Amino acid sequence: MTSFETFEDALSDAKGQKNLLVGNGLSIAFDEKFGYSQLFDVADFINNNPKVASIFDALKTKDFETVVGALYSASEIARNFEEHAFSKKIIDHISVLKTALIEAVRHIHPGSSNLVSADQAAKLRSFMRPFLMENGCIFSLNYDALIYWSLLKDGTPKLNFADGFSTKEGAELKFAGDGCPKEIDLRPTFPPVFGRVFGF
Repeated sequence: MTSFETFEDALSDAKGQKNLLVGNGLSIAFDEKFGYSQLFDVADFINNNPKVASIFDALKTKDFETVVGALYSASEIARNFEEHAFSKKIIDHISVLKTALIEAVRHIHPGSSNLVSADQAAKLRSFMRPFLMENGCIFSLNYDALIYWSLLKDGTPKLNFADGFSTKEGAELKFAGDGCPKEIDLRPTFPPVFGRVFGF
């Protein structure tokens, strides 16, 4: 059986700048409401769009990304068979999924940073600390503001971070870059289906 390092072991073995890429798992750790099953239930496709619900059912998943990827592939196949109207119809359903996912996240997302408890924020900051304390960068694929709001909260550990909008007192506020200390090549090495479809 394959053994895996613990998170702490992996961090101690890492050399140089440590960067972190987070996805929906971080949001789910914050609150289970951010899981795809819960987001699917909030989107209520069964009542709001039975055709889309039937696609989730056919693929036996509640994972939006799996369904979007399958629809995108189906659209490409239809286009290659010169079924352009059908391909467009599929792309339109992808747009419906995109909107439904964003609306579901909006519905369950805390309404303001004041609704993120000090304890929740401290847990997220503790998790991010090894990366920000070593001049690393955190990249998020999430649709929520939980990381950002947690970093803005006062508390321990106190972390320095650059969101690109920091400024000196009295100076004009303008975007100043991401503050990541090293240049990182973010060009994808594979076709990012979800990002390409959703325009990220």
